[in-house]
Amino acid sequence: MPDCGDQNRSYFLANIKEDNGRVIKIGIDRATPDQESDNSRSLTPDDDDTSSFETLSATWMEYIIGTIEMVPMLSLVAHEIHTQEVESNAKAYIQDRGNLLEEKIERLENDDGELLEKIYELPSSALGPLSAKLKSANRSLRIVRIHRSSQILSLISQYEAVFSDALRKAIGETPRAFISKDSVIAATAVILSEDIQSIKRQIVEEKVDKISRNSHANQIEDIEKRLSLKPLSQALMLKFVEVCERRNLLTHAGGVVNARYLDNLKAKGYSCKDLPEIGQAIPISTPYIMHAAETVALVGLFNIHRIWRKLRPAESATSSSHLINASHEFLIAEEYEIAKAIAKFILDDCENVTESERAFAVINLSLSFFLDESIPPDKRREKTEDALSLRDWSILDGKFALAICCLREEYDKLPARIDGAVRDEIGAEQFETWALFKQVRKLDLFRHKMAEHFGEDSADVICLNVGTSVLEHETVVHESPSDETKNSVSSQKNDKAQS
Repeated sequence: MPDCGDQNRSYFLANIKEDNGRVIKIGIDRATPDQESDNSRSLTPDDDDTSSFETLSATWMEYIIGTIEMVPMLSLVAHEIHTQEVESNAKAYIQDRGNLLEEKIERLENDDGELLEKIYELPSSALGPLSAKLKSANRSLRIVRIHRSSQILSLISQYEAVFSDALRKAIGETPRAFISKDSVIAATAVILSEDIQSIKRQIVEEKVDKISRNSHANQIEDIEKRLSLKPLSQALMLKFVEVCERRNLLTHAGGVVNARYLDNLKAKGYSCKDLPEIGQAIPISTPYIMHAAETVALVGLFNIHRIWRKLRPAESATSSSHLINASHEFLIAEEYEIAKAIAKFILDDCENVTESERAFAVINLSLSFFLDESIPPDKRREKTEDALSLRDWSILDGKFALAICCLREEYDKLPARIDGAVRDEIGAEQFETWALFKQVRKLDLFRHKMAEHFGEDSADVICLNVGTSVLEHETVVHESPSDETKNSVSSQKNDKAQS
């Protein structure tokens, strides 16, 4: 469940900008025309309030969700291009010009599949044209590999930018934790500066630059020590370190394992048996990119909110709202492991969390099991109930009573629970967009209650929706232009580069 926010707005504004019939921007503002909306700005890179922790959290979420949504699509396009080159050109040419001599069938090890090999005899005049077609196919495969590598580089680059912004805020608000009282600045810099703010910015930037020269893991350890933050989990940090080291390997060694890569991973806790060998090229597969995006997403989000809550405890409620909504966004995106990790972070690692915020986090944690169809049904129900047991539900308001009803599949209580939730100001928008109602939207009973409260037309819309993106921020803009990490590392040892 997302944090509810204001439920009293009756309608909103939407604007579409087009250039010769092509949509270039869609904006949504939930303020009514006669209201001055304090939040009627878009969360885009040119946002003036780049120092706001709210902005950092929101823009990081937009980037990560966009990345996770686009990676499979981009990989599919690249794969299809390469397949077209091989299937339609090289393979068809061989079959057209050659004579089939032999067929071999080889059963693949550790797999139920079979490898079929066909040998053709072709005239020597076909050698040149076939070689050209294979070169073209190999070029497309090389571009696929480069594209996948660039996604890892871009991911870490975006993380570095967000972490640096959070670091600037931390230094600016707690300078004694980062800057020695004996630090000096050149007299010429003072004389040439326009004002004292320029000098302050220079000092902060120099400190950010110095910390940023350390490894990504050491940067996090540094800021944890200076701000007395609880360390991130070792399991998450192991995954993060491997992604960062693989990025360095792609940047400086073409993705070929070297001693530095192995030494850095061993220093952080990896054992030799989990690591590839020196000289081995590590492929970047689509599943690995997804694993990397999920890992970096969590580290980036947790760093933002740990620093935010430490520096501004009075804003803990706003931070909690962002985290609850982030967890719900990933439930909608069916990224249940990330949603689960964020909910656990709220429950286990955040201070100054209210009972209501804990309740939202427990519901989202429960949903991360309840909606995950990769878990066997009996185990799913058990894990859902284990998550719900983290809180006493004896006293409930309407929305949480309905949540418990849905999670425990107590559908005989559903009509009364819906009535109570509506009295608790849960409206048609929430019934349409919350992940909590993904399963019950399929029930005739649920549709009947939606029609009773919101009308037939709204009921049709609500019950057609089994999981769409929810708009958590006041303004949303569209613009057009797992396993443990060590297992993912060791699994790469025998991987072949996939097209």
